[in-house]
Amino acid sequence: MNGRLIPILERTDVKAITPDNLYDRVDYSLLDKYAKFSHRGHVCDIERTISAIGVGFDHLAIEKPGNISEVEFHETEAVDVVVDGLKKLYPAWFGDQEALEAVEKPVSDLHLSKADLVETYFNNEIQVNPDPISASDWTDQKAVIMPIMAIALEKLEAQIRADKHTTIETSQQRIKRAIVEEAVKGGLTRGEIHEAVKDAEELLKNV
Repeated sequence: MNGRLIPILERTDVKAITPDNLYDRVDYSLLDKYAKFSHRGHVCDIERTISAIGVGFDHLAIEKPGNISEVEFHETEAVDVVVDGLKKLYPAWFGDQEALEAVEKPVSDLHLSKADLVETYFNNEIQVNPDPISASDWTDQKAVIMPIMAIALEKLEAQIRADKHTTIETSQQRIKRAIVEEAVKGGLTRGEIHEAVKDAEELLKNV
């Protein structure tokens, strides 16, 4: 759909397309904050991501009977399309083992979860948006994609912090082992070893 190629963030009034009960609890500023970033081996461009996830609606619509322009999705279907699309694009964020093996630095055990994203979106409600989502209406689709993307980014912030903490802890352990090994070889005193480890830890805190 050609509409997916436009500057999405700039030309979308998220307040206008989002139900009030969802808009009030989603931090849409994160879409701008993380417009382009790298994390766990993935390079993410938010606008391209939103557009790519939108293609998932086309694929699902083709599987349904009737004219594609008349196909509509229930909100739960639409949410599945979005979260599954996000998981396919960025598997390492969701803890996919094969994807994590390609990441060059240590990561935490904090991963995104489809169940958690869906639960956060609906917030114990049967439905957020009472209207069906049209397979041919990009605005309808963005009304589901963009809040889920913002919800995912909020949880991703916590993951980024946890990963950084894990990286620092792992580096500290490696440095401690290296210092102790060198101390044994070089005859450093216990006090000198303690000071060297302490200096290394302080340096890593500022990384």
